[in-house]
Amino acid sequence: MSPSKPDYLSLPREDTARRWFVDEGARFERMLERDLGYATADGGELALPAQTLLHSEQWQHLVDAFLGQRRPGPTSGQ
Repeated sequence: MSPSKPDYLSLPREDTARRWFVDEGARFERMLERDLGYATADGGELALPAQTLLHSEQWQHLVDAFLGQRRPGPTSGQ
């Protein structure tokens, strides 16, 4: 079976992909630090998973920032 579209060919690879992944992980940490008010630089650690500590608006902001804006549809309640 072959992919229906060749879009995957434009994805980053090797060092570029690793660098992107590291950068996105750092961006995620910065957003959590800001939204939850803790700092990993001073040894701060979350006692519970981040998604259980964020308000629904904070969680949606995180989802939008990393996965794109939510589109209205039957399951989104919009």
